[in-house]
Amino acid sequence: MNTSTMNFTEEALLLPVEARIALVDKLLESINPHGGQALDAFWAEEADKRAIEIESGAVRALNGEKVFAQIRQRLAGA
Repeated sequence: MNTSTMNFTEEALLLPVEARIALVDKLLESINPHGGQALDAFWAEEADKRAIEIESGAVRALNGEKVFAQIRQRLAGA
């Protein structure tokens, strides 16, 4: 990362959360200008599908902290 990029990053991290979110959205859109809305729609549909699966009992939600602890244990032993 060059000095200009590092300075920009440091300044960006000082922005309020809402401004950082807007900046991230703009940067991602610049990488894939046609994917933003389609991707948002995909993830909204996926979230709805998963919520229905959990509510119906088809799948069981796991405790995220326990899952990450198990992953850390596996990686430590690898």
